[in-house]
Amino acid sequence: ADYREAQQAELAAAVAAGKDAIDAAENTEAVDAALEDAKTSIDAIKTDTELTAEELAAAKSEAKAELEGYKDSADYREAQQAELAAAVAAGEDAIDAAENTEAVDAALADAKTAIDTIKTGTELTAEELAAAKTAAKAELAGYKNEADYREAQQAELTTAIETGNAAIDAAENVAAVEEALAAAKSAMDEIKTDAQLTAEEKEEEELCPFCHEKHEGFWGAFVRFFHKILNFFKLISTKKNCG
Repeated sequence: ADYREAQQAELAAAVAAGKDAIDAAENTEAVDAALEDAKTSIDAIKTDTELTAEELAAAKSEAKAELEGYKDSADYREAQQAELAAAVAAGEDAIDAAENTEAVDAALADAKTAIDTIKTGTELTAEELAAAKTAAKAELAGYKNEADYREAQQAELTTAIETGNAAIDAAENVAAVEEALAAAKSAMDEIKTDAQLTAEEKEEEELCPFCHEKHEGFWGAFVRFFHKILNFFKLISTKKNCG
């Protein structure tokens, strides 16, 4: 019962061979020698316990080697390299404590699962890029108040935002996201608000239609009056065309 089937056959063969040698002995010294030889042969046959211990030791060595080579630390940032080393060490401790090969397999699987939760540099970079894009789009969407613009400029504003979002989406790193955001903001800054356009129009009305300069005093009043008359006739002309 101490031996597995294959070793039981070896044991039976060793006993049979020993008996034959004892039967063939011609004196007591030869009998003793045959007996010792048979015992030595039998002692070389491993019991189930010995084989189980060897298999467990081999399984532990293989599991540790697999665990150590499971991930490349070069793929991780410094903080995650420390996490990786700790996970490997914990896994090896669990493997060492395993009392059978099934427990070794379970310890190895658990260690791999723990290691898989540690993010690589590539994964962290991808997450950071995605977060940067989301933040940039949100900042761009709230950069200007649409209510501050006239209808035509609102359309320009929408186009600038769409163009900026497309450039942000196409960015391959955080620096490119920041560049795309800055460029989109600059484009939006070029779009004039209703207040800016109103100020420009008012200033235009105060310019002399002949020399395009601003006059004070009598001439300034005349220019403003002239523009009012001009606008009046433009209004009349528009109404006629509509009629």
